[in-house]
Amino acid sequence: MSGHSPFMRHGMFCAAREYKKMQAWQIAGVGAASLAAAALVVATQRWHGRWTSDFQDSGVQKHHSGNPPRIGFVPIFVGLLAALYFLAGGTTATDAATYGFLLNIGLASTPIVLLGLVEDVTKKVSPRLRLLGALAAGAVAMFLFDNHITRVNVPGLDQLVQWAPIALALTMLMVGGFTNAVNIVDGLNGLASGLAVLMLAATAYVASTVGDTVVLNLCAVLAMAILGFMALNFPRGLLFLGDGGAYLIGFALVQIWMLLLMRNPEVSTWFVVAVAFHPTMETIFSMYRRRIHRGRGGAFTQADRLHLHTLVYRRRMLGMLQRMPWMDKWVPNSSASLAVLAFGGLPMLAVSFAPTTTWWCVLVLLTATAAYLLWFRMLVGFGAVLRVPSQAVPKGLQTASMNVSEPAVR
Repeated sequence: MSGHSPFMRHGMFCAAREYKKMQAWQIAGVGAASLAAAALVVATQRWHGRWTSDFQDSGVQKHHSGNPPRIGFVPIFVGLLAALYFLAGGTTATDAATYGFLLNIGLASTPIVLLGLVEDVTKKVSPRLRLLGALAAGAVAMFLFDNHITRVNVPGLDQLVQWAPIALALTMLMVGGFTNAVNIVDGLNGLASGLAVLMLAATAYVASTVGDTVVLNLCAVLAMAILGFMALNFPRGLLFLGDGGAYLIGFALVQIWMLLLMRNPEVSTWFVVAVAFHPTMETIFSMYRRRIHRGRGGAFTQADRLHLHTLVYRRRMLGMLQRMPWMDKWVPNSSASLAVLAFGGLPMLAVSFAPTTTWWCVLVLLTATAAYLLWFRMLVGFGAVLRVPSQAVPKGLQTASMNVSEPAVR
């Protein structure tokens, strides 16, 4: 599968361990460009808000007041453009490799990002079509720079992964699954973007320990582009990520992880699985409870209010507004986000200290899974029916579906 990669032909696939990282002012410039674009999007909402606003009654999974724009893709994209500008003038092999990978990641993401942006504006793109867009983006990435899964660090299975159809299937599963997983956890101010920054930080730390400057640069660039957006997203929720932004982040993260694994065989594949734990677990468990658990038979893609972050918000944080009615309405939202970020960040921290030790990464993954299920059970209980009376929720946060009993988890 790798014989025709243009990056292999130009020698850009080799880890550039001997070269320097991007300069601090360049990385800061990426964040500044993203922040300026985010501020511009918010300042000009009166002109584009008719098409770009995320109306608070537009779905059962909404937990915000007001109608902020949901085109967070724009500042992240501007930040990445700034990074390409800085890297284009570089003189080292590291600059050239980082520029090439970043450009091709952006080009490959076009199918899913465009579908996400259309969904942000029209709200009419089906989940199935967006999943197909993610798979198409993964296929484009494989064509452009041969980025795919090469191993799973499981005895016996690694030989199967060397067979092209198996490698292709696993790559498509990883790309399609995680790209959508980031969108699923985009339910609170700063949650999806904050998780992405933490995942990039863990990946950058490991890249630095194994001497992979290119992956380190990619992590730093994407993280700063996201942080520029986050300045307007967290804690007040003045700008939302939207599907386009979530898909761009998810797709770029998967591509960076596959680069890390292909360029550094000493890093365990299970390190990536553990770092990506929270969005992945949220997606898998949502599929389980919607479709499989005691035969509920719902659609995998049916929106609901039973994600872990939703339960933390509704069962632990929303009561703050009852006890302190003078409090700003975004405080419970952002407080719930911080709690879930702390929970999701613990596995990343744990595996970062031993990214080459598969048994440790698997142990962290199993522990995190048990903790997730325990927290979920504590919040809702299996077999319970969730009810949130409308009088318990401030008027600005009520939705048309607020008085409807939520489906039982049984």
